[in-house]
Order: sequence, then C-alpha cells, then structure tokens
Amino acid sequence: QVRFPHFELAEVGDDLPRVAPVTADQLDSGAVVGALGKLDDAFQAPLTLFYLEDYSYKDIAEILDIPIGTVKSRISRGIVQLHNLLTEGAHDGA
Repeated sequence: QVRFPHFELAEVGDDLPRVAPVTADQLDSGAVVGALGKLDDAFQAPLTLFYLEDYSYKDIAEILDIPIGTVKSRISRGIVQLHNLLTEGAHDGA
C-alpha cells in the first residue's frame, strides 16, 4: 500500500499523461524502449526505475541520491519527452 498507493482517478487525473487512444493502440514495447533510450540522461533512470523496475519515488530518490521532488519532476518531464518522441514517430511513419 505504501509502494503502490490507491488513488481515485478523479483525484489524480491532472497528473496523468495525455495520450490519445489511437496513439496507445499503435505503440509496441519495442518502440517505447527505443524512445526511452533517446531521452535525456536525467530522465532515463527515473522513468526506467519507476515504470520498468516498479520502484517507488522514495526508492528512486535514494538510489539516485536526489530529492523526491526532483524524482517526481524528472518522471513528469520524461513522460512528456517520451510522449513527444513516440508521437513524432507515429506521424513520421504515416
């Protein structure tokens, strides 16, 4: 419960990334991992630890020796960069 707390969708809706259903349907894990490798280094580790390794914000802060607020910020900004990379690729391939 500490590592994966439950939140009502209405409470955290503004924190969730904006992804169009069409984009989500067209993604595959290889494309996401490839795009993850293109992110700025500052965003790669927090995103990888959070989404692929299932670490909590607190654990990531300890692992990377950065404040928890920085972890949250880097994950948020990394998601935006990742989204931009993935949507650019979807538009380029069309």
